[in-house]
This record gives sequence, C-alpha cells and structure tokens, in this order.
Amino acid sequence: MGCFEPLDMMRSLCPDPSTKFITPHHTDSSRSTTTWEQLITSCTHPTPPTHTSSLIFIARGNNSNMDTLMKNTKSVGNKLKRIYNTVAWNPFPVDFWFSKEPHFQEKKCVSILANTSQAGDYMRSVHENAKMMFDEKAYLHWYQKYNCEETVFREAFENVKTIIDNYYRM
Repeated sequence: MGCFEPLDMMRSLCPDPSTKFITPHHTDSSRSTTTWEQLITSCTHPTPPTHTSSLIFIARGNNSNMDTLMKNTKSVGNKLKRIYNTVAWNPFPVDFWFSKEPHFQEKKCVSILANTSQAGDYMRSVHENAKMMFDEKAYLHWYQKYNCEETVFREAFENVKTIIDNYYRM
C-alpha cells in the first residue's frame, strides 16, 4: 500500500461513479491461533446485500500464513463474490490488498470495504424522513432566517433521489 492508496481505493470501489457510499466491515485477532478463514467468516456481513458492485479485501498480519492466504485469492474471491452477490457487469469486483505489517497489537486483521445496494436502503429512509419534515415545514423558519430558500431543499431532494435510484439500478 503506497501513497496512491486513496485513489486506488476509489478506483476499485467505485467503478460506477454515481455510487460512492462504502460499507466497512472489520475484524481482528490478537491470538495467533485464529485462522484467516475464521476472520473472513466473522468479517462478512450477516445480511447479504442485494447487490455489490465492488469490494476490497484487506488482510494484515505478521506471520507466514499470510503467504497461504495470498496464494488462495481465487477461492477467497469466489467466496466473497457469492456472499456479497457481486454484479455481473463488473469483471473484477474483488480487489485484494495485503500487508505483512501488523495492525497495532493484532496478529491478524481483515477489513472488507464494499460498495453495496444497502446504501440505497439507508438513504431512502433518510430521504423519506427529511421529505416528511420538509413537507410539514419543520425547522424551515431557521433556514429562511438566513436566506436559504425552499428551492435549495427541493433540488437537494431531487439529487438524493437520483443517488438512491442509482443504487437500485446497481
């Protein structure tokens, strides 16, 4: 992992520029007896997302078992594609990042960053609640006091609706 890490992360996680909300999952172990398989299982989300456009699998550890994990990326990738229900249009939905540098006091850790359609579900509920409050004119007097017009809110609701639609198109 180098100085281009944030750009590489955006490239991997956002193959569709209209969907940029990422869900993180992380697990670690300070015991050397914990297997990579156990960490992967505990890191995967218990409720599978409807669709995942892409994900990054990050493993950090300071032991020789890392080499075994690095050699098995195909089987780990297939497992992650199945669990995360990756989209068919992305030919490379899983990216792997490895580091043999330990993460704080942990012997091993696994992080999964995923661009899933679950972001659309969350945004939809926030959008509905905010729209309901707007329709009831809740708190609008505070915004109007500082010359924020209702058109700004209407445009924002349309923009968020477009983002939600993009996630449901995934």
